[in-house]
Amino acid sequence: MLLVLSSSLPIAATEQWRKLPRLPARADSIHHIAMERNTLWALASTSVAYWDGSTWRRPRGPRLIGGVYLADFFGGGSQPLYCSQMGGGEHEGKIYSLSDGVAEFLTDFHCDSAAELD
Repeated sequence: MLLVLSSSLPIAATEQWRKLPRLPARADSIHHIAMERNTLWALASTSVAYWDGSTWRRPRGPRLIGGVYLADFFGGGSQPLYCSQMGGGEHEGKIYSLSDGVAEFLTDFHCDSAAELD
């Protein structure tokens, strides 16, 4: 169960809290939530999903995962929303834009773990 307090979700003005069902795919925990326009996105232990007003859905496009140290949301609100993901290589990350239920690949980037920087 996820309880959300947000004035930007499309809900009746008299509602202050909205109780949403569990995310799909046995998501054990939610690591991060973000708003993209009027869409709520969740980064969970097993996936990335958005609330379409009646159910959680995985975005169309590449399969995004959660629960890894590089997965996170950036931006959102009145700005575009982005999601970082692990890439295919040892020091590779990927950035996706999230909009209207679609994940679109933008670019690769180089990354190092904190342990490697010590």
